[in-house]
Amino acid sequence: MRQALESCQRPFFLDAASWLILGMALLFGLALALYWLHPWWMIRRGRFRPLDPARHGSTEAALDRLRVRMGLTRPPTWLLAPRPRGSDGQAFGRFGRHYIVLDLGLAVRLSRGDPQAEAIVLHELAHLRNRDVGKTYMSLCLWWSFIVVAAVPFAALVVYQTLPWTAPVIRLPADMVIIGLEAPPSVTNERAVVRFYSGIDVAFALVDPYVFGLIPILAGLIYLARNAVLRTRETEADSTAARQGGALESLLQVLADRARTATAARWVVLRDHPSPVRRLEVSRHPALALRPSLTEFATIGAIVGLLAVNLQVLAEKQLVLTFRWVNTLSADLVTGLLIGPLLIGLFTVSLWRAAASRPAGPLLWTGAPLVLATGFLAGSLLPFFVRRLTPGLDAGAGDEVAAMRWDQVVVTSVLFAAGALVVSTWFLSVTFHVLPSDHHRRWAMPAVTAAAVISGTAWFSAWYAFRDTDVAQIWRPFFRYGTPLDGHWYDAWSYASGVSFPALDGVTVNPLTLPGLTLLWLVPVLVLARSETLGDLRRSLLIGAAGGLLVLAAGLALPFAARAALPDALRHAPGDGGSWSFPAVYWHTCIWIVVFGQVAVAAVTAASTTRLRPPLTLLAVSLTGLTGTAGVAAGRAAATCMDVFGGGRGRCGPAAAATLAEDLHVIAVPGVVLAVPAAVLGIALSSIVRRRRGRTAVETAAVASVKGVPTSVVKVTLTVLALAYLTATVVYFPDVVRLWLYWSGGPGAASGVIVPRG
Repeated sequence: MRQALESCQRPFFLDAASWLILGMALLFGLALALYWLHPWWMIRRGRFRPLDPARHGSTEAALDRLRVRMGLTRPPTWLLAPRPRGSDGQAFGRFGRHYIVLDLGLAVRLSRGDPQAEAIVLHELAHLRNRDVGKTYMSLCLWWSFIVVAAVPFAALVVYQTLPWTAPVIRLPADMVIIGLEAPPSVTNERAVVRFYSGIDVAFALVDPYVFGLIPILAGLIYLARNAVLRTRETEADSTAARQGGALESLLQVLADRARTATAARWVVLRDHPSPVRRLEVSRHPALALRPSLTEFATIGAIVGLLAVNLQVLAEKQLVLTFRWVNTLSADLVTGLLIGPLLIGLFTVSLWRAAASRPAGPLLWTGAPLVLATGFLAGSLLPFFVRRLTPGLDAGAGDEVAAMRWDQVVVTSVLFAAGALVVSTWFLSVTFHVLPSDHHRRWAMPAVTAAAVISGTAWFSAWYAFRDTDVAQIWRPFFRYGTPLDGHWYDAWSYASGVSFPALDGVTVNPLTLPGLTLLWLVPVLVLARSETLGDLRRSLLIGAAGGLLVLAAGLALPFAARAALPDALRHAPGDGGSWSFPAVYWHTCIWIVVFGQVAVAAVTAASTTRLRPPLTLLAVSLTGLTGTAGVAAGRAAATCMDVFGGGRGRCGPAAAATLAEDLHVIAVPGVVLAVPAAVLGIALSSIVRRRRGRTAVETAAVASVKGVPTSVVKVTLTVLALAYLTATVVYFPDVVRLWLYWSGGPGAASGVIVPRG
């Protein structure tokens, strides 16, 4: 049945892909053509003419001196505009050939040595030095190409379709059954059937409020992004002219004159040039050129959110059905893995710019991630909002996002905002230590950004794949263990210990999870490994090791406690289709012991460290998790030797590498998630204690103890910890692939070769 469905649907989706490829080719082809031809059109329309050396020799000499001051080796083609009273210039051109046009009045002033005229020319030369011409005019050409290829034809089709005296673009036969999409008898061959269904898709698109609303929204977002690019390049050119050209005072005078005559700027986001007042502020304080606004964060989120919606449709139609996968979970995962690096990369780069331009504040720590989350959710959940807010439209029509309920939207929005807040907190805490450092490496901030992208993608891809999970299934027990001890504490614990969070499971079985967690503490340690942070580093390792030893001891003691507290009939009873067996409950108990140990370690580490709290807390939690994994393996081996589970005494040797790798993944993810609120609580309690008593006795003892830890021991511990987490990733990777195929209904899923342990 499934193969018949796939073979029937594949031609339709391949035909849709061909139209998609054709549309993208038209969009970028027209943009490239406009980009290549725009210099010719500007010269022709403006009646520009080349600068004549015979008539403007002194002007040409002044221009050449300014070019050398700006550090350009290749001169542009200088043009004159027939505006005798004008005092402005413009840089334009294409790859390999750049032009700068000067008003005739500006050329005359330049020949007289006017310093303000030199500042204007240096600003245009700064555009060439910053390589702004290609970025600026390609943005403009993409905008106009989108209008010509997508917006105008779609609007024309919609208007034409609604006129009462016109024939519909797509005729739907009267004998067609809409639900089954049955083609009429006249449609016989396969190609005609494909074209028929493609026509149905177009016809529905013309009346779909989501698609109808998507075009103006996309056009508006592209317009805002285009204007943001143009405004940024202008202020950056001012900074370059002042810094490289040495024209700060003259440039300030030019901008001050323009600011006095300019009207008040309104609707700044709709302008393609910054106001003279804004340019004056940036010229006086160049760091302001790097400062992104909250509107920029919202625009990034909205554009990437809309891209995710469309990429998901492509993944469902092509990546899934073409490769014989009939499950949207695989398409969601692919979309998350592709969109995650883009979203988090743009987000962290903007945070980097913000951190470099101003001190930390609540607007940056909390405002930026919340605004980004709002923009992304507005874009990615657009099908839900359109279909919910459109009168008379079936709210359940469309994909699984459109069919979500309001409580699902609220929960998934909170989870996304919390994740964005955690990413920004970690990134800013490291960035504000790296940027003021005079001796940090050039690769420091790119490495910090890459660590945030890799770890954030693991979280984002799982969130995106499970974002439409039913609220009732967010935190659920798999089975209710029916035991002979109804009402006994074991009955309640067996029920509670088996809870599962689908999105958390998605993070657990993600090959990026453990490498990302490792990079979150390893990169800051490598970048900021110096004397003032060594004490906090040693302290976090001591706390993590102490917590790990306690968890290890608990794991070794658990078999003895189980044999003493529980009767043989319960420990030896097999599980059935609706219950856990005792070995499964035992394994869950071991996992939660380690997780609770990680929570305690996170609180103590965050309370006792003063620098780099997020990465060092994660380091301590990771060390406890690795040691706890060894404790789980040792306790399981001891339970087998002692015949705690029944069935005779088993092998008492070490656990298999795959088992250890799985345990580490299962332990690390909930431990890190729960460590976040624990760390916040630890910081709050420590701040309260410090206000009342000053430096705490615990912190004083920790300071005294870390002095005796040799640096060589610290290096060896960090190396072993990093290698262990990366090795676990490699060992567990085959099981990760098979689990995702099992969940997503991919190849080999029907064989049931993988069933999650426990």
